[in-house]
Amino acid sequence: MHYFDFLEGNCMYGPALEELLGLPPRLKNTEILQAHTDIAKSLQVVLEEILIEKANYLHAKTGLENLCMAGGVALNCVAMAKY
Repeated sequence: MHYFDFLEGNCMYGPALEELLGLPPRLKNTEILQAHTDIAKSLQVVLEEILIEKANYLHAKTGLENLCMAGGVALNCVAMAKY
């Protein structure tokens, strides 16, 4: 939670995340840099890996073959289309 500011701030990230990434947030209508796309791709890959890990865990724990997901992550159509 050191990198995020969901609970107290007006945005989702804090100064520590900017420092970690070495990149300030991209302002609306400004150029999308390669670093921005690299970060987005990396986050997508990690999200997909975690989803598969959790689905495998739930399958092993319950033995059920069907999994129902809800919420924002479940709306990630790129991840859901792969699995």
